[in-house]
Amino acid sequence: MDNNAPSDNKALIDFAERMTAPELVALEKETGPHAAILPTGKTIVSIKKLIDEYRERPERREGTATLATLEAFAAHVNRFKDAASAIFAIAKPTAGEARAIEPPQLHAVYDYHEPRVNDGMADDGAELARFMKHRAIYACPFSESWRAWSAAEGSKLDQRAFAEFIEDRIGDLIAPPAMSDAPGDAELVENAAMLGGQFNSPSALMEMSRGIQVNVDSKVRQAINLATGEIEVVYQTEHGEAGERMKVRNLFVLAIPVFEGGPAYRVIGRLRYRTHNGGLVWFYQLWRADRVFRHAFDELCASAAKLTSLPVFIGKPEGMS
Repeated sequence: MDNNAPSDNKALIDFAERMTAPELVALEKETGPHAAILPTGKTIVSIKKLIDEYRERPERREGTATLATLEAFAAHVNRFKDAASAIFAIAKPTAGEARAIEPPQLHAVYDYHEPRVNDGMADDGAELARFMKHRAIYACPFSESWRAWSAAEGSKLDQRAFAEFIEDRIGDLIAPPAMSDAPGDAELVENAAMLGGQFNSPSALMEMSRGIQVNVDSKVRQAINLATGEIEVVYQTEHGEAGERMKVRNLFVLAIPVFEGGPAYRVIGRLRYRTHNGGLVWFYQLWRADRVFRHAFDELCASAAKLTSLPVFIGKPEGMS
């Protein structure tokens, strides 16, 4: 037995090593091991973080930059883009409308998936997935004027509040269009005819607001829509008689940018009223503002594509909720 001891010890050592050492398993012979079978009680622990501590630079670019202007966004994109980079334009419309309820966003994905080469042949390896971890965002802010008019649209304001709103926003209004062949003017004139109304000048609306302020505590005897496209309000005197008359046209024209720093767009406003407890409440509706938003959004996307020479996709990139 003693003569065989060294041999037996070696056998025990070999057996112990086989039982404790991991066994590597290759799913495909050509690509090497993919998994390891470990003895009970042992776990797999990544050492990537330990390796990364000794790197002189990151393994790859990651992170999301937030830019404040379209020009800064484009400059950042041009600094980091490559042939496969892409931009996604995200707008959140209201139900059944194309007008966004919050500002849209432009997302640049620098390490976007490389496109498939489709030439009728089998895939030649040009389709390569990438991590999509390096990005930039531009949250396209609405202009202050667009926010103000959109927020108050449809809100029924008493006479004092409405007069103050008109006076505060009078700088957003422009003179009514002339009967000319200019495409923009002709379209506005056609829309006025379609709506059965007439346009106010800014000075006429200012005069109306002052008339409301003077009569803010007076009761309204009568308010009617005239066939001429005007609204006539007759106030009542202390003795119940018909007093001051005020006429105002039922349409006005805004010239406001949709996005901050963007071009101004002309938007038609429709002036409305309701009688309430002997007085009036005023409100307005923006005619086809959804089309104005969509046009401005399309132009924003076109500008981003032109400034960066990258494709702009309408929608969200993968991995974004």
